[in-house]
Amino acid sequence: MGSQVWVYGMDKPERMEGTPWDGCVIDEIANCRPKLWEAHVRPALADRHGWAWLIGVPDADSPGQEDYEGLVIGAQSDGDEEWECFNWPSIDILGPEEIESARRRLDQLTFEQEYLGRFVGPPCSAFANFDPVIHVKPTAYDPSLHICWSLDFNVNPMCSGVLQHNRKLVRVIEEFSLANADTDAACDAFLEMATARGWNLRDLAVYGDASGKARRSNSSDSDWDIVRQRLRHLSPRMNVPLSNPRVKDTVNAVRAVLRSAGGETRLSIDPKCGRLIRDLRQSPASNNGSAQEPYHALAWLRYFVVREFPIERPMRMGRGGIGFAG
Repeated sequence: MGSQVWVYGMDKPERMEGTPWDGCVIDEIANCRPKLWEAHVRPALADRHGWAWLIGVPDADSPGQEDYEGLVIGAQSDGDEEWECFNWPSIDILGPEEIESARRRLDQLTFEQEYLGRFVGPPCSAFANFDPVIHVKPTAYDPSLHICWSLDFNVNPMCSGVLQHNRKLVRVIEEFSLANADTDAACDAFLEMATARGWNLRDLAVYGDASGKARRSNSSDSDWDIVRQRLRHLSPRMNVPLSNPRVKDTVNAVRAVLRSAGGETRLSIDPKCGRLIRDLRQSPASNNGSAQEPYHALAWLRYFVVREFPIERPMRMGRGGIGFAG
């Protein structure tokens, strides 16, 4: 009694601001502006602990697709109790004749998006075998495994990631994406997080961009000099090459841990690592098959994977034979 229903066009989401709401339903969420939920809708629901239904279908060409996919991934995660995800793909509703007709006439990506309700990446993605349903899942710190920290030395943002591995599986448990930051700030963030989360840094291993040996970030010391000084009390293993491997080799190494030729998946990413998930989804392939920049979360992942899980390259041997080199 006394309830009111308001209808707004979300082309201008500020229309709903200034009024506390008990709940809302937003249709075609993928077609809405980026940051709609965080910047406009959630604040309007906060006073009354309101509810929200965000509904729609995936649409790779829409401005809100990235945010929509991030919300779905979070809802599918067992670690987020605030969200639930419900999905009714057309393949479960329409008759088999219509489904088979669409399967014959549509390309694979369009069919998966429109009839299976799946988020699909760009058709020329560098990591077409990345699938959030498979690779994104709650990935907590494992005290039985040592901590690995991998860095990319871009300044805005400065990205790095925290990983663990057991030679069979790469586990991404945390990421950092710092705006207008230097190497000292990255070290601060890492050490503060390690203390807050109770990580054991006794066998810490560090990976990253070899160019950091020469590059400066607001200091007379190189980036790697700063890292060594800040972590010297931990005596970390510095797994940094003299020069960076070919980008194509690092991309192929990541593709292999995403899914090997034998169908094995060796990468697990925690849902809170949103920048890495976005980069894996959106990074386009260049003409020679390598990933294009700027995808700085991908950079630290590539540096780590190519070091610990390199692809064996065929090499010619005497009398026409072929061997393999790591």
